[in-house]
Amino acid sequence: MDPETSLRLLVSGRSVVRAALPGWVGPDAGPPAAADTAAALGLVRLTPVVAGPLAAAAAPWRGDLVLAASAAASQYDALREVWGRHGTGTRPLAALALAGSGFHGQHGRPWQTLPGNLHLAGAWPCDLPAAVGRVLPAWPAVALAEAVADLAPLGPEPRIKWVNDVLLGGAKVAGTLTAVRVVAGRIRVVFVGVGLNLAAAPRLVTAGAALPATALAAVPGGAPSLGVGLARVLSGLATRFAALDADGPASLLADYRRWSAVIGRDVVVWADGGTGCAPLAAGRVTAIDDGLGLVLAGHPGSITAGRLEFSESR
Repeated sequence: MDPETSLRLLVSGRSVVRAALPGWVGPDAGPPAAADTAAALGLVRLTPVVAGPLAAAAAPWRGDLVLAASAAASQYDALREVWGRHGTGTRPLAALALAGSGFHGQHGRPWQTLPGNLHLAGAWPCDLPAAVGRVLPAWPAVALAEAVADLAPLGPEPRIKWVNDVLLGGAKVAGTLTAVRVVAGRIRVVFVGVGLNLAAAPRLVTAGAALPATALAAVPGGAPSLGVGLARVLSGLATRFAALDADGPASLLADYRRWSAVIGRDVVVWADGGTGCAPLAAGRVTAIDDGLGLVLAGHPGSITAGRLEFSESR
């Protein structure tokens, strides 16, 4: 059974799921976080991953997946709430929504769900120094840029717009979110949200110099199926996280800089939440420091927060 068929079966009823996907277990099984998430959001829970072909394609991912045909709220927020009540499990847990409402990107900006696109959230148990939290937004951004490059080999090379958007041909094709829970000076779980436009580009309500959206369907070769996209993203997240855990952030930072869309570009950085009367900073980006801060020519220190626009887009 190919990954696309596996995913189509997930929305056709639990009896079909139980027959076609022998890895299926009820929402009352497994770790408390997985069970509670499934029960709270009306999800079907599958382990491991989805089915044989998808599990193989997603290696080295080793975790649980819950799926919602239509999520009533942000699964990223739900995972954070559930794991806050129950503590962390020992395996990564991912939540995939085929459709839904209440999804959001950075700083609560709405993220529209469309059929065929990837809407994924995850919780990653870990034991990392708290200082690594500064570079964690690079983890899903790099993994997603690498996934896009593999999924759309005939398209333009993807680039990362600071801090967590992935661009394709100058338009936004994906975005990520990260958050952490720190206990006694150690990061015990990392939460990640991923939105990847596979089949369609959402209509954005934009202001100022916000970039347009695009989708992999718009590039030569077309979009992969949702199953193939899910497997590649899970694989990339798992591979990159394992390397970060084992070797530290040096290679992640190097690749974040390599994929950067902003180094060498003239930009304007505004305070989060609006353009305000004056930008926080403007100028040419000369570097990204080890905490993902922007270094601008002639600007003292680095910029660690804000909303970036390219000067030529204004």
